[in-house]
Amino acid sequence: MKQIIIIKIKKIIFTIVLTAFTFVVNAQVGIGTTSPDASAQLDVVATNKGFLPPRVSDVTAVANPVAGLLVYDQSYNCMRYYNGSIWSLCLGDTTGQVVTSTSCGGKIWMDRNLGASQVATSLTDAASYGGLYQWGRAADGHESRTSLAYDGAASGYATTPTPNGGNAWDGKFITTANDTTDWLSTPDSLLWQGVNGANNPCPSGYRLPTQAEFNCELNSWTSQDRNGGFTSPLKIPAAGLRRSSNNVFSSVGADAHLSSSTIIGTSAVRLWLTNVNAPLGVPGWRNAAARSVRCIKD
Repeated sequence: MKQIIIIKIKKIIFTIVLTAFTFVVNAQVGIGTTSPDASAQLDVVATNKGFLPPRVSDVTAVANPVAGLLVYDQSYNCMRYYNGSIWSLCLGDTTGQVVTSTSCGGKIWMDRNLGASQVATSLTDAASYGGLYQWGRAADGHESRTSLAYDGAASGYATTPTPNGGNAWDGKFITTANDTTDWLSTPDSLLWQGVNGANNPCPSGYRLPTQAEFNCELNSWTSQDRNGGFTSPLKIPAAGLRRSSNNVFSSVGADAHLSSSTIIGTSAVRLWLTNVNAPLGVPGWRNAAARSVRCIKD
């Protein structure tokens, strides 16, 4: 009889412990409050402190990220999240927009280069330079000015444009044998076509501008050169470019190089702003060179 009572007591204790554990696991958590909001699993309340998320110097170093993962990217000094396939742009980049008044009507553009932390205050405002993107690639980290290089000429060019597939080139700037070689083994002219382009790096509802849209802006400027680009509503800085043949950053602080979605042959049209002119066409340095991106609303 005594043994039966002891066994029953043990069962009761086990049930109580299990119930308590389940409550702890499923209960809401409040920090700085004893009454967390009903809609929150975690409610942090403070009037003189903030929430400090994990800080990473390179998001591509995060192994097997899960959709919804949120980090502070120290290379861009901003919050970013993983959407299940690629890392987002810096959160807040699209809050500012400018409406330009041109001969082809008002257009809504992002007010800064993709990846920039602020609107340009001068041609040489480094905080406004943003990332440098190889044409057709997603924003997978390769656009960072501190990203590592992958030697495509020696190790083979990318065989797929899909980002973050566990490939050696993921998140890295792909260098090529010369400036006329594409970073992709089989070039694809549809990757940056409109909002539905497979690797459109722009925020939802935005896309790369066409050659015609860039030309319209040019015709509205006071001068067709880098000064005209900076004094225009777009405030374009001289962010330079990154050459694929030697992994060298070129004309930073001197020229602006912006990609369009327009393809002629197998090469993308780019806008090049120098101190004397603004050629808009197919460059000698082709799609593997990394240039600035300025998104336009669709």
